[in-house]
Amino acid sequence: MNLRDYQVNAIDSIRSSFQRGSKRVMLQLPTASGKTHIAVKIIKSGIERKQRFMFAVDRLQLLEQTCAVFAGHGLNPGIIQGSQPVSIWNDLQIASIQTLNRRSHVAKPNWLIIDEAHTIHKPLMERLSGEWSDVRVIGLSATPFTKGLGKYYDDLVVVETTKNLIAAGNLCDYEVYSAPIDMSGVKVRLGDFVNKDAEKRVNTTKIVGDVVNTWMRLARNQKTVCFAVSVAHSKSICDEFLANGIEAAHIDAYTEPDDRKVILDGHASGKIQILVNVGITVAGWDSPDCTCLIFACPTKSLIKHIQILGRVLRVSTCGKKALILDHGGNIERNGFPTDQLPDYLDDGTSNQSESQVKEKKDPEPIACQKCRFVSTVYVCPKCGFEPEIKPKVEAMPGKLQKVDRASMEDKRDFYCMALGWAKSHGKKPGMAYYLAKDKFGVAPIKTRSATPKKPDEAFINWMTHRMIKYAKGKGKKPPQPDNKKSGDYHTRKRQGFVYKLQTTLAGERIRVEDMSGKYVCWAKYEYKTELIGNT
Repeated sequence: MNLRDYQVNAIDSIRSSFQRGSKRVMLQLPTASGKTHIAVKIIKSGIERKQRFMFAVDRLQLLEQTCAVFAGHGLNPGIIQGSQPVSIWNDLQIASIQTLNRRSHVAKPNWLIIDEAHTIHKPLMERLSGEWSDVRVIGLSATPFTKGLGKYYDDLVVVETTKNLIAAGNLCDYEVYSAPIDMSGVKVRLGDFVNKDAEKRVNTTKIVGDVVNTWMRLARNQKTVCFAVSVAHSKSICDEFLANGIEAAHIDAYTEPDDRKVILDGHASGKIQILVNVGITVAGWDSPDCTCLIFACPTKSLIKHIQILGRVLRVSTCGKKALILDHGGNIERNGFPTDQLPDYLDDGTSNQSESQVKEKKDPEPIACQKCRFVSTVYVCPKCGFEPEIKPKVEAMPGKLQKVDRASMEDKRDFYCMALGWAKSHGKKPGMAYYLAKDKFGVAPIKTRSATPKKPDEAFINWMTHRMIKYAKGKGKKPPQPDNKKSGDYHTRKRQGFVYKLQTTLAGERIRVEDMSGKYVCWAKYEYKTELIGNT
């Protein structure tokens, strides 16, 4: 098996980490970059040295895919899942994490490789801290940003980025059409919007752009996957596509396994053009021919955001760019898939003080729509009635606009230069936030990972223009001081700058300084302000 250069580098980096004393190593590589092939190489090399391996997954679909990949490379794994017969003599076992957690007696491997390791399974971690404490662990994930993940892994290995893989042709390039959506006031839980609140916002203030019409305008005839806010929202989107004569299908956690297989196979073969779901295909779903993503669920979770975008970044056989239709304002909120991602493991340290922690409110009692029995649960405990939600998918007026990815990088560069400017002038970092918001009209994102940068000429010119604008006072002449004499200064402070009104023989002019007294410019105070010289 021939590996790419970055895959070889990943194996070398993992080996070096264990040689430095690490016991659990997390490998971060983008979706579709071949993490499973890296695992195959590691396993083959280990089995030759009489080592026993276990590859753990948390989804049945992932287990089936992994079995097929391993078999294609000549490996013969045993299966630990549900009622599957166990073959204890195999040096490689593929295990369902849920089954592993339920079984107390499982042969201990020398190495455990965990797929989609950003999901923390506490029973498995407790086993690794107890009877399996000497097992070496390799975690595989494209998004190891989970809060507290650093408590379970010793080291993070990052060898390549999505941006570089796209440039090298290993991942598919993309185009984005997006528009912002107002999610202010929507509750956040565990780093993402609460589904019930998000669904209300999507169906009351409405998502931006009509999902069906936008798709027909920009992506007609492209194989598509759509992510919705809730099951009811997903079903209603699917119904809208079917009503327009487009083959679409909905799947959720309650879809029967046989029906799900028929739908997924139909989508893979092209009989079903649009697959609509909430979270079934967020991870462990591969479809290189799927070149369009409808992102109809607003999210604040960077993990969910990157995982969903990764569904269409595999290089397609048709050679098309991936098309991302963002109806939830997620690109503006979380960034492009090629943006810089966190390169550290979160140790779980809370930034929230005890005074900020709100008590959980008890659910309010409601009457059953069928028997009128009052309870606090969704499904009536008296008659078993479960109300069905059928929301309408409505759209705000307007169309999605193509988003230039350079504009996002420009915004980030500007914020970094604003940080550098604020630092060099003795200002707090918060000033950079408001400068960026003043420049672009939206708040900057990913501010924690930004580093100060030396301002370029364009930034300095913009700042000078901004200072002159405030010196002008929006066309309003300041109060004239009494008994003015030539050379007198009359100082005013405003917007973080000092403006000194000086009376001269030729008239009045304003000396603009920052708060530290450093000279910025001279400005003539008229309705049309102009720069008239240096000191």
